[in-house]
Amino acid sequence: MKESERMSEKVVSKKELVARIAENKGTTKIAAQEALDAVIVTIKDVLAEHKSVSLKDFLRLNVEFKEAHTRVNNFTGGTINVPAKYVVKAKPSKSLTN
Repeated sequence: MKESERMSEKVVSKKELVARIAENKGTTKIAAQEALDAVIVTIKDVLAEHKSVSLKDFLRLNVEFKEAHTRVNNFTGGTINVPAKYVVKAKPSKSLTN
């Protein structure tokens, strides 16, 4: 079995996640979908404000500013100007990494 095939078996799609939430909470898939969508939109909004999101015992999302810099294009050897931007970094909690 190829690595990509093994990896795809480990990924839970949003649809599957919604089904698991609905089953876990004894609710409909529509209600679970609405709840998950609300969480995702809220997290995106908070990150857009350049604030961090901390979900205790699960995950912390930090927004960091990266200064503008130049990089070398490996194909041409020329330089590329990379603009300044905000990036999101995810850090799993210790309970997930153990």
